[in-house]
Amino acid sequence: MSGKISTILILGARGDLAGRLLLPAVGQLMMMEPHRTLHLIGSGSREWSNDAWRQRVKESFDSATVTGDTADSVLKSTTYLRGDVTDPEDLQKLIDACQGAPAIYFALEKPFGTNEASAHALNQQLLKLVPRNKSTGSIISWVGPRC
Repeated sequence: MSGKISTILILGARGDLAGRLLLPAVGQLMMMEPHRTLHLIGSGSREWSNDAWRQRVKESFDSATVTGDTADSVLKSTTYLRGDVTDPEDLQKLIDACQGAPAIYFALEKPFGTNEASAHALNQQLLKLVPRNKSTGSIISWVGPRC
């Protein structure tokens, strides 16, 4: 896939990171580019209704003063899909739901891993899915005691 990003897929969409930081930023981006069409998909490992997801998006947009036709358009079309990203079939389902070129965000909460070694191992697994030249960088964020 190449070209302009037309879908944002947020993995871990039910978490605080997505609601407090990522979704308001998406709304602000849409306010800066009001003629851009963007499909927003939220996903997580637990069931959640589209109505609950839309309410989450609306509250996040409200916190960043994202209003008008731009917000209404995204709220009308956004969807939430349950998916386990460690299951290849679920991951493929999520990718197939994207329209055009997607940007995939791993909105993972800290701590990431059970210790520093597991955080590095998980980061290596993610890099196999999304090579470094296709991503914005590493995800290592294990928080714990340092020796």
